[in-house]
Amino acid sequence: MFGLLEAWWLLGLALIPLVWWLHRWQAPLGQVRVSALFLWQGIGSSETHGRERRSPDPAWLRRAVIVALIVAALAQPWWSGQDRHVTVWIDDGPSMYTLENRQSRLQDGLDKLQPLLAKHSAEKFLLRSVHDPARQSTLTASGTVDAGIWEEPAGGSLVFRPAMLSSDSEHWLLSDGASASTRRWASRAPFSRVISIGTRTENAAITRLAVRRDAQFAGRLAVLVDVANRGTVSTRRELRVGPSPGAEQVFNIELAAGELQQIELTLDTPHETLHARLLPNDALIIDDEISLDLDRLLPITAAIDPACPAALDAALQAHPGLRTGSNGQALLAIRCSDAMRGDIPQILFHPGPAELLTSAPVALPRAQPLQDLYLQAEWIQARSWPRPPAINDAVLLRNDAGPLILQRASTDTLESVIDPGFRPLTEQPAFPVLLAGMINTVLQRDVLDPVLTVQRDPADTDIIPRVIGTQGGQQAALRLNRFGVMDWLVALALLLLMLDAARLIQAARGTGHA
Repeated sequence: MFGLLEAWWLLGLALIPLVWWLHRWQAPLGQVRVSALFLWQGIGSSETHGRERRSPDPAWLRRAVIVALIVAALAQPWWSGQDRHVTVWIDDGPSMYTLENRQSRLQDGLDKLQPLLAKHSAEKFLLRSVHDPARQSTLTASGTVDAGIWEEPAGGSLVFRPAMLSSDSEHWLLSDGASASTRRWASRAPFSRVISIGTRTENAAITRLAVRRDAQFAGRLAVLVDVANRGTVSTRRELRVGPSPGAEQVFNIELAAGELQQIELTLDTPHETLHARLLPNDALIIDDEISLDLDRLLPITAAIDPACPAALDAALQAHPGLRTGSNGQALLAIRCSDAMRGDIPQILFHPGPAELLTSAPVALPRAQPLQDLYLQAEWIQARSWPRPPAINDAVLLRNDAGPLILQRASTDTLESVIDPGFRPLTEQPAFPVLLAGMINTVLQRDVLDPVLTVQRDPADTDIIPRVIGTQGGQQAALRLNRFGVMDWLVALALLLLMLDAARLIQAARGTGHA
């Protein structure tokens, strides 16, 4: 396969007739004194105004070749011996599943791609995903495109890796250009052809669904829904939110072009799943619905040691994210003795005599759930550690005398020497906050006030098609495939120039002619 990157330089070949014309004219003849002029009367004069017209100097051909080589080098020729492969990169982002004429843009693009591939002379065609290069397919035995693996959008980031776009293949792109990240990726990729598709521009989408427990009403949920108009004109939609189609709250909303609205509502007792949907559906159906699993809002079963003080038991009973249960059902154990040992996460308050602290506790940076906790020394009595803390134990709370709360290395047990029944502490608002922070730490998640969120990138809801250019990418692709043709042309031109210079030097010395 052969081509030129800067073909307009070939206009320079028009200089070759000029080179030929210049070599038809020679310098004027010199004057020679003779003994008798009559002896030369038979010799005809060919002078014409001081110049003599002769046959072209044979050197013109050599110099014409030099000009041709220089012009060809400036045109940047390229050649590839491996021109039988075509890789088609398929943009399988969300916008490509917009419905156009009762089928998705991607399917429409595959239909347009098939006749182009049939006319191409390549022996092998490979279709690869832009967003997930491991997702790929080839033409079927009948020469058609297998659309089976492209039924759903792919995930993944867009990172240009030259090794993926190898020089042994011609690269095409099938895209609607709606995604800004895809356009940036394509601008750095060596595509020789871009197949653009898509005409529709209007789309409304649910971009976020967030749920938490209602702080004012026990057993209710606070819900937040973000709805965006990603089109170019205003639109009206019906938003339905609820656990099932028969138990939904309905909101009629009007969105200006580019507007984002937040809808707040409350729902009754937690359900397993919450759904939000827009009606009627528009061109991109996949962003008209969103669902959220609510399992993490359900209270966690905790087994409480009967040896624990009543004040500690009461604080745990009031925790909205906990419910008491047997040790066999529990996901968390609160221990105040050596009983109830098991393989579930545990919080252990060591028993024994206690003494009042002489300095206030301080939370260490690694104890994020305890960072905002304020405790005074006179509120706390501390016991002695039955087993001294090790150097690799994670200390969460301490005072000048030593650790007060720590997590033993390689365990899911939180240990404390704080007396959980000391009245000056249990009467403080900081006491349930301390317990909640310890529970969040040992379970490694927020149990007191979890916020569940599912959201989609607003950029994934943009369906407005845009053109992706190929000029820079095409030149990059050809540069990947050229095998030093220009270098050979320049070298040959220099060699002929040196030869021509040597002939001129010989002619000047009278030992030859140019």
